[in-house]
Amino acid sequence: MPTVLATAVVGCSSTGDQYSEHERDLANSDLGRIPNAEVIISSDQPIGQFLAAIDVRIQLWMTLKASGKAKDDRRRESLEAEIQRFVSVRADELVFELESGPLRNRWIAAAGLGFARDEEVLGPLLAALGDSNRDVVGQALFGLGIRADADTPLDPLLEELRSAFEGYVRVNAAYAIYRVARAGGRDADVGPALRRALLDSEAPVRVQAARTLGVIVDSDAVDDLGGLLSDPVDMVFLSALDALSALAVGDISLEGPVARELVTALDEAPTTRREFLRREAAKLARNDYGGDMKYWRRWAFGLP
Repeated sequence: MPTVLATAVVGCSSTGDQYSEHERDLANSDLGRIPNAEVIISSDQPIGQFLAAIDVRIQLWMTLKASGKAKDDRRRESLEAEIQRFVSVRADELVFELESGPLRNRWIAAAGLGFARDEEVLGPLLAALGDSNRDVVGQALFGLGIRADADTPLDPLLEELRSAFEGYVRVNAAYAIYRVARAGGRDADVGPALRRALLDSEAPVRVQAARTLGVIVDSDAVDDLGGLLSDPVDMVFLSALDALSALAVGDISLEGPVARELVTALDEAPTTRREFLRREAAKLARNDYGGDMKYWRRWAFGLP
């Protein structure tokens, strides 16, 4: 299945044919092993075995990253460093497989190359967006997101976000755009494309689009992000809330419009969301009016 990440590097050593320390930890953790998966990795394995081992590690890395648990951070960082080290050593072979290999090799290589240190892999990953297989395209977007290179041109990523039929491809495109933008990449078309993506049927696309609009401080996005404060998916709501706060911090002229979106939502929100909205409004107002909507409205609608 294609890799989808809807969301750190330290050094470590591996012992080739032996299990590394973090692999023993993983085997004994509550995550367990992936059934029937080969976890041994070495730099001189045949390319098929090597790619299979890389694929297992990427899946484990994603599981650890998604857990959100502090106890998994060290394992994830160690695992990421091992992926990076092995992929970097064999980056040329992975590029060859990405360009010429069978389907399974192409899509594992596309994801794996995102961890490579070699600057020369950016071109092949971008070229893979033209692959005839959409799973490979999705994997290449994932790789570009992991790579998070500010020099990545955003045009082809935006095109996938706008036009891809497959939800997982749009998810990975939105993720890649967010990561590139956070690294400093910019494009004139990114704001309009992301504002349209706030209406995407896939919740992770809406999440990443909202986050990116906050990163680039898109002054035209206040109304659109305000609309997401009533999104039925909590993560979308929280991402829109964070993005609105980032806009108010990044552009003082947006304090008033953002305040009014927050207070309007606060007045209408279900109880489970009111505390989040009140907290952000209080940060912006530098005062907490508690549950008295009269004072919140007076503050918000009194701003320019």
